Amino acid sequence: MTDREKRRIETTVCSRLTDFAENLKGKHIRQVKKADGVINLKKRNVFISKLPGEFVYYSALVRSFDSSFGSFLEKLALEIACENYEVSQEVVGKIDKRQLDLINDILNNYKNHNIKPEISHYESYNATSFSLNNARHASDHLLYDKENGVYHIIELKAGGDLGNKKAEAKKRALLEQYFILKNSDISSNIKLHFATAYNKFGLFAELNG
Repeated sequence: MTDREKRRIETTVCSRLTDFAENLKGKHIRQVKKADGVINLKKRNVFISKLPGEFVYYSALVRSFDSSFGSFLEKLALEIACENYEVSQEVVGKIDKRQLDLINDILNNYKNHNIKPEISHYESYNATSFSLNNARHASDHLLYDKENGVYHIIELKAGGDLGNKKAEAKKRALLEQYFILKNSDISSNIKLHFATAYNKFGLFAELNG
């Protein structure tokens, strides 16, 4: 990365963060007296409503911020990625039913700790033309490094826990996108990335599967 690219990214991050904070503050100030405002709606949560005093407000505000900030980070990441990659949020092509079955087997084995993830579990499986079906899959981030012929499929889960059911759905999405892309472009290198903003178990704790 050149110094110019670094400065451009730093400027983008600073500008977008400032805009996000100002917009979030302005939205909640405008909605203070609105019954259908974001905070007032969240305060009706039966569990939050039982909290004492201002804890009700702060709890609802944090929940609102968490949701909004996750969306903001994804948009910011896409904007930065456009500096060096061709960016898409959809994979379109074909997939073999047997590849879907293979994904189920792989994920079940991971979940039961029968095997640890290895690229060899799926990279050698090639579909046959007569068994392919049309497929379309939304993607968090699909980045293509045209210069090196490398695809990067990225699924993001900001919550810090990569071991729950939602995380399993993300892993399934990665593998389905991989097969759809590989079936249409077998010459390209495809890398899968399952990312989180932080590890809730600590910086150096091991993450499962």
